[in-house]
Amino acid sequence: MKKVLVGTLVVVLTLAAIVWAAEEQKGAEGQKPNRPMRPNMPMRDRMPGSGPNMMGPGGMQQGFETMMKQRQEEHAKSVGELEEIKKIAEREKATKTVEALQKMIDKKNEGFKKSIEEIEKRQKERQEMFQKRQQEIEARKAGQPAQPATEEKKAEK
Repeated sequence: MKKVLVGTLVVVLTLAAIVWAAEEQKGAEGQKPNRPMRPNMPMRDRMPGSGPNMMGPGGMQQGFETMMKQRQEEHAKSVGELEEIKKIAEREKATKTVEALQKMIDKKNEGFKKSIEEIEKRQKERQEMFQKRQQEIEARKAGQPAQPATEEKKAEK
């Protein structure tokens, strides 16, 4: 009796495993995997505008310009929506609402301007650092001793 029960249990578990594996295979074929194709790839290589094909100032600049364009589009869309609401309020002669909306628009524009200036400043610093490192590498290749960028910063302070 025990042999029959154990045998039946083994057969049922085997069939369940086969069905489960078939469903997994069918599900995997119809969907994209949730994880990246190369999970060991560094994060910088997964970001747009970066990676081995984008190294150097040209690649960095291309990614930077793409990011800036996206930010400008998002800002324009957001301010455009407020402008539309403002037009409606003007038609309804809701002067306090119009004033409040204009303050919001001005605040958004000022915040956007500050963030863009900060981003551009950081980008410029990155490019300068990249150029210094490139010069150091070229100097090493030429056999000339170069002062590392970290020591230059210490000397400036």
